[in-house]
Amino acid sequence: MSIQLKLSNNSKSSFFVDIQNFPTKAKVPASKSDYLSQILTGIFFTVFGYVLFRSNLSDGSITPNSLFGLAPGLIMGTFGGFNLAKAMLGTKGSARLTFHETYVEAKQEYWFTKKKWKIPYNEFKGVRTREGIRPKKNALQPFQIIELIHQDKGKTLPLYAKRGSKRQTKLLEDYAKKLNVPVI
Repeated sequence: MSIQLKLSNNSKSSFFVDIQNFPTKAKVPASKSDYLSQILTGIFFTVFGYVLFRSNLSDGSITPNSLFGLAPGLIMGTFGGFNLAKAMLGTKGSARLTFHETYVEAKQEYWFTKKKWKIPYNEFKGVRTREGIRPKKNALQPFQIIELIHQDKGKTLPLYAKRGSKRQTKLLEDYAKKLNVPVI
């Protein structure tokens, strides 16, 4: 699992980690496609589980013999409800970052897996800026990104992202100084 910042196509899209004071917390939001897939999966399994449950319910009553036939419907319905709840809480595909004075802590959640790790800043290669391009209506719109780079690409962390073509050199240097890592 990697931490990916996915900006939506609306004009207010930006992401900024303010590390003036430690500890600082930031939530890297999940993308709309993560929410949509979670909702669709939840609806499918809830409806399918309900239909399966109702089709195995012979005379409207539950007996010990009918539980075996009802179990798949109950399991699928529960799985669907669980997915819908996770979509509503916004946990699928999200990450929570906590920046401390000497290390960063990340908590990631995706479907049923959770991953937690801590890495000291001296294990990162440094901070870098890059420009990305996103489609917006009939044109391509640039946006600026600042990342804390790790050798393991799955542990590279977003620090800043904003639409526009103006490079954020001062902010890049501020991040490098505060985290005591080089600019690369």
